Amino acid sequence: MGRVWDKAVIGAETWKEVLRVLKPGSFAAIMSSPRQDVLARMIINLQDAGFRTDFTSIYYTYASGFPKAANISKLVDKREGLETIIGTKDNRPHRFKGWKENDGTERKNFTSNVISPTSDSAKTLDGSYAGFQPKPSVEVILMVMKPLTEKTFVDQALANGKGITWLDSVRIPFADDKDIDSASVRHVDKPKFDGSHYNNGKPSPELLSTQEINNKGRFPANLLVEDDVLNDGKITKSHPDNRTSAMTQNNVYGTGYFRKPYFHNDSGSYSRYFDLDKWFDTTFPFIITPKPSPREKGEFNKHATVKPIKLMSYLISLLSREGDIILDPFCGSGTTLLAAKMLNRKYIGIELNPEYVEIANKRLMSVLP
Repeated sequence: MGRVWDKAVIGAETWKEVLRVLKPGSFAAIMSSPRQDVLARMIINLQDAGFRTDFTSIYYTYASGFPKAANISKLVDKREGLETIIGTKDNRPHRFKGWKENDGTERKNFTSNVISPTSDSAKTLDGSYAGFQPKPSVEVILMVMKPLTEKTFVDQALANGKGITWLDSVRIPFADDKDIDSASVRHVDKPKFDGSHYNNGKPSPELLSTQEINNKGRFPANLLVEDDVLNDGKITKSHPDNRTSAMTQNNVYGTGYFRKPYFHNDSGSYSRYFDLDKWFDTTFPFIITPKPSPREKGEFNKHATVKPIKLMSYLISLLSREGDIILDPFCGSGTTLLAAKMLNRKYIGIELNPEYVEIANKRLMSVLP
């Protein structure tokens, strides 16, 4: 959109200041342009500032992006002083199933505009676009951490509650009690000493396999999906998992224990494994503005890239607990701060643009303490 932040790279000096005020083991979620040059330089700057970057990024995908690529054939015609022909395909209106007018009545036909190049040079390049600028559908969120001051993650967690992420807080909920997949079933093998099994003349335990099911939801992935964008129209249904495997070395004598089959009875589109909407609606039903709609943004909000409250709520829930302080050094119109306030966190926001500061304050005033 021609905005400076499409290619902005925050310098290491700024990140050093952010690092300084964070507690040891604190995580930061850094949103960056998906451009490869920007991502690479951003990661290097974070490393130079002292952050640990040896974690996976989160990939947030959505359906609202729109293409910005320049049509080369149109530019060629423009350079040669010619007008590109805009008409209808085959010069006739086309039927479009499912189209509805505002009053709910079906619209039988609509006109589909087709752009046709004029010059021979433009015709040769018809269908090409400048560089590689696909429709933006993914935002990359870099996950970095201030280095530990204790020897291990366990020690750091015990010392100040940091060095950890609250993954159980962001599990994607199941549809119902039967909607359980294999990723949420863990086999635990417990020894049973009853003197009936021997190995080289010595008693050997029989391993009994039990299942532990985490009914909080699917384990978080490094992909977040909004608006069911992975739905290709196919509904998939999981089937019983009948795999078996021997659990003891002396199974050749007929004493091996085999796992019982387990079932996962979920169905739907592929989006269900990573559904941010499902998590948000189930976890925070009291927040009624999950998308950055005009209502959520506020009619006064002129910021061009307002982040969804649901996404910021997910990151805050993943990285903090109630009462923690959330820092957003580039807070824009204040979505991070708004989510923090709703989730009973303290917050500090920093913004360069006075207009955005005013917008953020108005939005925060609309939420009760």
